[in-house]
Amino acid sequence: MISTIVDGQRRILDQAVKVGAKRVVFMSSGAVYGPQPMDLDGLPLGWNGGPQITNPANAYHEAKRLAELLGHIYANNGSVEFVTARLFAFLAPFLPLDQHFAAGNFIRDVLLDRSPMINSDGMSIRSYQYGSDMATWLWAIAARGTNCGVFNVGSSESISVLDLARAVVRCSGKNLEPTIVPHSGAGLSTRYVPDLKNQDFNLNLSNQVVLENAIQRTLTWNVQEGITK
Repeated sequence: MISTIVDGQRRILDQAVKVGAKRVVFMSSGAVYGPQPMDLDGLPLGWNGGPQITNPANAYHEAKRLAELLGHIYANNGSVEFVTARLFAFLAPFLPLDQHFAAGNFIRDVLLDRSPMINSDGMSIRSYQYGSDMATWLWAIAARGTNCGVFNVGSSESISVLDLARAVVRCSGKNLEPTIVPHSGAGLSTRYVPDLKNQDFNLNLSNQVVLENAIQRTLTWNVQEGITK
């Protein structure tokens, strides 16, 4: 994981310098902030937390941090402009329905006429940006983001995992009820929501698709594509 992210980043930056690219836009992750306190509404750009470096499960988180640092080293040397987009969670067509994405798994469950399964107490908090908004934000960051700028990309419309499952059921129009299946590995409730204030003064960005509309669009697309057949 570390080699893929960090060595890949170095090669991309070297290639950008070689071909004379004006700038590199790096898709980082909100995971670089480390655990978000449950009482902190959104993770701000200046948050000084970080992943626990003694936990091997944080290889992805730390590699993203180091990849960001490499980009800033190249930018400070005048080699290439570098802009960072820290991505959070998303919902849209093509979201996998059988992996570790709660929203995708809930959509799969309702399309198969079964209750959404929640493998926790359902109290963890997330937010979801629709794919078209994400694409718009990334293009704006690429075009107008300042050199060495860092931007959170996501939604500040927070929702519990349980309420997310209920929203998916509601949008499907089916008579189902989410089922909570807590287990020993579920861990404590977590929060993963970006703070989007004070970062769009030169980008003029806002999200156009609210959560329930995003759910409905994703449901409809999967039905039309026959994904669950």
